[in-house]
Amino acid sequence: MPKRIRRISEKILMARRAVLFAFVLVAVVSVLTPHIFKGHVIGSFSIPEDYEQSVIIFVESVFIFLIYRIYRRKINSLFAEREQIENELKNSYEHIGRINNERKLLKDFMSICQVFPGKEVEKVSYAKLLSYLFVSVAKSKEGLVRFIDIRSGKTLKELYYPSGDSGAMNFKLSNLAVANGNLEHATNREDINVIESYYQESPIKCVLCFKSGRNEYDKSLLRLLLTHIHLLFLASFSRSALR
Repeated sequence: MPKRIRRISEKILMARRAVLFAFVLVAVVSVLTPHIFKGHVIGSFSIPEDYEQSVIIFVESVFIFLIYRIYRRKINSLFAEREQIENELKNSYEHIGRINNERKLLKDFMSICQVFPGKEVEKVSYAKLLSYLFVSVAKSKEGLVRFIDIRSGKTLKELYYPSGDSGAMNFKLSNLAVANGNLEHATNREDINVIESYYQESPIKCVLCFKSGRNEYDKSLLRLLLTHIHLLFLASFSRSALR
């Protein structure tokens, strides 16, 4: 258990012990009240025993009420502080876990990229890359990656996931909107996410399209992996153009 949470737990325990001690003290005084307070005479003014004991009981009740109010306020504050620390720890552990997963994902992703040359290898590698991209990061069962020549507005290549399933998503993507950077209105469906790669130094743009789901995804990681695919395609495209 972290030290901060341990200290707060100790404070909660001390507060409970303090209020318990106060309650016991008041209980003892209440029991002894009839034996201690039997009426007093102050000058010519006489305080009857019943009235005196009633005043003492009233004071004890007010004291108990104030102690309880202070106790509840302190306890609520300590519990809120502990909950905040626990949430921070939870978020930290989740962040560390996510970073570790991303590192492993990037490592696996790059290992595929290193064995890319060759038609058959290229085809298999693209399939593996798309699997990582859609299943592991985008949290989607289907989607496509499109490479667009923004000078002519033509589609140079499309990669589908699952492989070859070109009609599964049934939507239209405007190359003109992509070329103009208007990704929000690039499709005819609101449930389709359109994300472009980070690399913008080429007349060939690369965009990723997939259906929105309930699961959240890491957009920055998605764009990073898409950028790798984009650069691999540009390298392959350049080799083809030179032949």
